[in-house]
Formats: sequence, C-alpha cells, structure tokens
Amino acid sequence: MKDKTIDKKNITCYSAIMDRIRPDQCRAARALLGWSAAELAQASGVGVATIRRFELGETDMRFENHHAIIGTLRNAGITLVDEGEGHGAGVRWISAGGAEVAGTG
Repeated sequence: MKDKTIDKKNITCYSAIMDRIRPDQCRAARALLGWSAAELAQASGVGVATIRRFELGETDMRFENHHAIIGTLRNAGITLVDEGEGHGAGVRWISAGGAEVAGTG
C-alpha cells in the first residue's frame, strides 16, 4: 500500500481549492498597505529575498510560504480576487469596519 502523505515542500501543481497568490497580487497588496518587501517578510516570516524573487517572477514559492503571506495579508485586511468574467485577478483592501477601502483588478 502506498504512503498517502503529501510532501508539501515539493508541490508544483496547486489544486483550485488551495490558496495561492500571484506575484502581481503580492505587489498590489503591499502597495495598498504601503508595505515594503522587508515589512511583509517580517510580518509573514518569509525571507525578503524569497518575496522579491517571487514578485519578479524569478521563482515560485513553497506551499508554506504562499500560506504565510496570504494569512498575513488577510490579517491586514487584504482579500485576493480571482480572475472572473470580465475582470482579472487582483486584491481588495477591506477596512476594520468592513468597508472596501481600495482595490485593483
């Protein structure tokens, strides 16, 4: 019987139900928050060089890094917007009171 555990470090294909952030969404989210790559790195625990390379499209990130960044951005009020009919992927910033502050996409 095969071992059914998944080595998350080696996942290269992500299921549609898993959260994943695109490089342009990461840059847009930081811009809305006014955060530098270093500030996102500090808040998320992901290396600043990893974030910079990812945003430049030079590399993808490990599963854990995607989730760390997404969780950090969500805690700061950012919502990721998937591509849909008539619009591209983007981000929205929701204020603490629940009102949309700004968005891209």
